[in-house]
Amino acid sequence: AGARAMLFAAGPCTTQPGLVLTEDPKELIRSHNDIAKDKAPHLAKAAKYYDALGRRAATNGHVIDIFACCLDQVGVLEMRGMLRHTGGVILQAESY
Repeated sequence: AGARAMLFAAGPCTTQPGLVLTEDPKELIRSHNDIAKDKAPHLAKAAKYYDALGRRAATNGHVIDIFACCLDQVGVLEMRGMLRHTGGVILQAESY
């Protein structure tokens, strides 16, 4: 049966396989410049994981929606494959 999953995110994923940022306090979350210069170390692997997750969800008739507090600090760039494949929506707000 089809379903709708809603993700309420307020920070980046810090565990595998969708890792966007490690828990090491010395590592900063990637910025727009890091992405443009291809210096975001976890971007490709996380994007590939979320894209596969989106394909799997769509195959099973599921929709994934994302509600995020801050687009650049949650990892929405990596998660866009889930939205693209499932037809989900993203809502950005400062508070819920």
